[in-house]
Amino acid sequence: MQLSDTFLNDLTAKLARVINGCGSLPVSRDDLISEVILRLLAVEDREVRNPYAYARTILRNLIRDHLRRAERAQRALEEIAARTADSVSGHEEAARFDESELVGYLLDQTALSPLQNRVIRMFYLNGMTLTEIARELSRNPGTILRHLRRAIDKLASRAAELELQP
Repeated sequence: MQLSDTFLNDLTAKLARVINGCGSLPVSRDDLISEVILRLLAVEDREVRNPYAYARTILRNLIRDHLRRAERAQRALEEIAARTADSVSGHEEAARFDESELVGYLLDQTALSPLQNRVIRMFYLNGMTLTEIARELSRNPGTILRHLRRAIDKLASRAAELELQP
């Protein structure tokens, strides 16, 4: 699809207004707009009757995908923290730990790649978004998400294996 400069400027402004009304998102406004434009460019002209409506549909789906991924990642991390807390509940020193410290302990006990370790610590312990992590590490957000998912899988497996005796 050929997109004129006027259309792109108008579309960017409209999408920015929609995104700004969504509240806090796990991805930046600019990243979402760029992804919408890339997807529009990949579509044949004859397939799209109303490019504005199509762009809004793309944006809505992207936002849903990012929110679902962030929610799944957060649930998995909470489950890891809960499992770790349960496994050390009778342990004398466990009473001093909060959820972040328990996850940190589990991270120390799990064989993660250096990038996975850094990504999960930045995401969970430092509260950074995937986009913020991607910018800081000069990586693509998709790469960061893939490393986060792999780290969560490894942590969940390790939490299931790990048992501390009181």
